[in-house]
Amino acid sequence: MLHKFYKNIKNAINYSETLMVTIKHTFNAYRHYFAYDYLRTENIIFSQTGYTCNQTFTSLCLFASFDPQGIIQPYLIRYLQQLSQLDIEIIFVSTSPTFRNEEIKKIFLFCSKIILRKNTGHDFGSWATAIKLLQNEKIDFSRYKNILIANDSLYGPLFDLRPIFDKMEKMNVDFWAMTESFEIKYHLQSYFIVFNRSLILNPSWINFWKDYKLYQNKRSIIYFGEITLSQYLIRKGFKSAVAFPINELLSKLQNTQNKNSLKGIPTTQVYYNPVIYLWDLLLEQLSFPFIKRELFVNNKIYPLTLAHDKWKETVINAGSKFPTELISQHLKLQNNKPSNYKIK
Repeated sequence: MLHKFYKNIKNAINYSETLMVTIKHTFNAYRHYFAYDYLRTENIIFSQTGYTCNQTFTSLCLFASFDPQGIIQPYLIRYLQQLSQLDIEIIFVSTSPTFRNEEIKKIFLFCSKIILRKNTGHDFGSWATAIKLLQNEKIDFSRYKNILIANDSLYGPLFDLRPIFDKMEKMNVDFWAMTESFEIKYHLQSYFIVFNRSLILNPSWINFWKDYKLYQNKRSIIYFGEITLSQYLIRKGFKSAVAFPINELLSKLQNTQNKNSLKGIPTTQVYYNPVIYLWDLLLEQLSFPFIKRELFVNNKIYPLTLAHDKWKETVINAGSKFPTELISQHLKLQNNKPSNYKIK
């Protein structure tokens, strides 16, 4: 009897251990679908002021960056320099696994604050963390006419950004972006979004970032971050616009005679990513200031793009003065990248 009792206890313990292992493995398999609380103090590894911390700016940029080797690439330095020349204060947030002092020195002159945080939540996690940190420091957002969120997923600017800012500032909108997308649901693409003062002083904007959870899965980030941000603000009654509307792109496509990368795709179809499938049209006919890095590494995913074959010719023919060797240099690094190298 006693032997049977101990046997039952042992079986129960074994079952419990098996159940815990199963739960653990299940969670590990699906953990990218779970949200993390970005308010945890251990999220930020360090934060330091940059050279421009005591200067006054009209705009603020929260710039999200990641490099698997913790290197600030030359093309990125130029991007930050171009933003700084537009009287934009830059808070640089990195989620790189390492971030040495020699790398920080590369961007020190262009930034008011440099933050290194754990890589949870990717870009939206970095933007949310920066906003929370600014709130904790009692920064008055009314000092800025707008706040820009941006990341390092692009090469550029290929053209001066000032004309675009001047054009968009004349529009009576609360927020704007370079491009829009109808994939899944309508949204402004988050690699470059500007929020005007009418919005950043509204509790709805603050609440979005306050309540945002950190997702690790890219699809979850796109839906709960990029798409939800636009949908949430539009439902709240805020007006939006884009510098390069999809309708204008499709109109150009219908009238163009050049053999671009969208050949064979219906010109009435808008449910694809314009910066991927319309990259050359954007450059050649509309002087779009960026080229997506993803074009160069995901040709199997985007078989209609020809970035590897014609990107340099397209940039030059578009009239850009951008030093294309910065892109070539980074592409060479990618071709020799370690096996764990990842791109946004």
